[in-house]
Amino acid sequence: MINHLRDYFLTCPLLHDGFAMNVDFLSTSGVEYSIDTMPYNPVVETYIDGSSIRKCNFIFASREHYNQDSTQNMENIQFYENLIEWIENNNFQNILPQLDSGQTALKLSVNTAGYILDENLKTARYQIQCSLEYLQERIN
Repeated sequence: MINHLRDYFLTCPLLHDGFAMNVDFLSTSGVEYSIDTMPYNPVVETYIDGSSIRKCNFIFASREHYNQDSTQNMENIQFYENLIEWIENNNFQNILPQLDSGQTALKLSVNTAGYILDENLKTARYQIQCSLEYLQERIN
């Protein structure tokens, strides 16, 4: 699932060109992005036919330039506000991650606004927590 989410976010025009899109990893310097896993119960509801509604909780994170300059830090927050808007617009247009056979994406939700998780004098880790709901057909 995480690979499909990574592919989806790679289509985002807001991302800086040429920067890494990692999984469960951000370095401590420079600009880069990561899709991070987090613990969750994947089954939301099971139907009598054996299919189920499931969710995948994850974090979209980035390492951004950071310093005492309010302008730079406001740009970082603006990036996350724009990213949330991009996700919401895609939901409205039913542009969702492409999943494996037997799985249909239903909705991608943003559960938190962008916030700093850690920082040093040159960079900061910003992130949002998200969830993808999808239909899982019955597994034979």
